[in-house]
Amino acid sequence: GVAGARSRPEWIPTPGIRPFGKNIFLEIEPMSRSLEKLTTEVMELPRPDRAHLAQKLIESLHDTTDEDSAEVERAWEEELGRRWAEIEAGTAKLVPGEVVFAMLRERLRR
Repeated sequence: GVAGARSRPEWIPTPGIRPFGKNIFLEIEPMSRSLEKLTTEVMELPRPDRAHLAQKLIESLHDTTDEDSAEVERAWEEELGRRWAEIEAGTAKLVPGEVVFAMLRERLRR
């Protein structure tokens, strides 16, 4: 599950509680004024810059060493190489993106 998340049967607007997926809600602490200002400034950045910043922030939340990160990166490169080889060999089962998203939407409705 998500840290700080709790299940609720339905969404009832409550200060400090925000929906996070179906029947999951996060308790959000109020932001400080400086964080609110920073958030406003960041939201004015171009989308690619916000995406880059988001990636860096997410990376900063992971408690790993550079050696761990390098090992994970190597493992992903091996996995991507394996998957690409399957695609080129014609042995991979490819599913169009619109089909994947339709399946995900259906799964989320349940």
